Amino acid sequence: MEVARECAKSGWDGYAASPLKPEALEYALTFIRSIPFDLPLPEISATSAGEITFEWAATARRLVTVAVADNGEVHYACLNGLKKTFGSHPLDGNFEPELKALIASVLV
Repeated sequence: MEVARECAKSGWDGYAASPLKPEALEYALTFIRSIPFDLPLPEISATSAGEITFEWAATARRLVTVAVADNGEVHYACLNGLKKTFGSHPLDGNFEPELKALIASVLV
C-alpha cells in the first residue's frame, strides 16, 4: 500500500511516470496473497507505466523480477549468472511452480 500511495499521481518519479493503475494494484494484491510462505518477501516497487513490480535478488546477477500488469498478466525475467529466462502467464490466484523454482534458484 505504501508503493500505491507513493505512485498515485502522474509524474511520481519526477518525470512523466503514469500513476499506478487501480487494476494493477488489485492484481498485485492477488499476486501477493499467492506468494508461498516458504519464499522470502520481495522488494516491491512500481514501473513508470503504472504497474507493480516484485523483485527477489541475491546479487545484481542473480535476481527475478515480476511485473503485474493492469490486465492480470504476470511478466517475469530471471538473471541467474549468465542464464536469462523470461515469460508470462495470466494471474489465476496460484503461484506458478516454474516461477517459484526460478526464485529459489537465484536465492541459493
